[in-house]
Amino acid sequence: MLQITKRGYAIALGILLILAALPGAYHVPFSSDFKWVALVYFSLSLALPCLTTRRTVPRQIVVGVVLFGCGLALLWWCLSGSASTVNASTAILLGAAAHFLLLKTLTSDPAVNSAVFLQDSSIAYAMLMWLFLRHTGIAADFSTSSRFLYDARFLFWPPFAAVVFWAYNSLVKRSITAQLMIVLAIMQPCIGFVDLGSVWHVHWAYAAVSFWALSAFGLAIWMLRSQPAPARGR
Repeated sequence: MLQITKRGYAIALGILLILAALPGAYHVPFSSDFKWVALVYFSLSLALPCLTTRRTVPRQIVVGVVLFGCGLALLWWCLSGSASTVNASTAILLGAAAHFLLLKTLTSDPAVNSAVFLQDSSIAYAMLMWLFLRHTGIAADFSTSSRFLYDARFLFWPPFAAVVFWAYNSLVKRSITAQLMIVLAIMQPCIGFVDLGSVWHVHWAYAAVSFWALSAFGLAIWMLRSQPAPARGR
């Protein structure tokens, strides 16, 4: 049996993010040059949780290969241009739900399942944003100035950073620093959405700003309330 620990899973998520961010630093997120960096990163992230299951090595390998291959094929099809935006969006949402439900049946640990859910949600968000930005032509504008390049990075990377810190806080060690980084990461897309509203006049962008800001604020309150009570001396 090849089973990585909770700590190993959290560390592996961080390593995957770093390995994706290094080549990603030379490409504009949501661009055609960035596509394969994102697709390989997404697919490996989808396959990684199978190593936390209590299965034999052959079964883990089979499940991992299937998840990687299916994820890569589905995500590539969604970005290939052969599918309509509606069909691709529907496939992404259904695929994310199916992946989470499958891993939930294989892994009974609530902490691991929470990290898988957030990772699936982040991938679905990034893919849906990619489809929208490409459909509207905004993705092509991101490479025209450094300001728009940072908008693309703020829209793409922060949710995945939040997943890594969430996994560390849930699976390795509860940490005020990790919780603070989660909240800060969740707030970062607001910067990109402000420009989507002010520069490209996306009518729902400011609603998205409110959503991300309120999510960060609500999560911060929940984390503060869930802090263990200090031990009282007799």
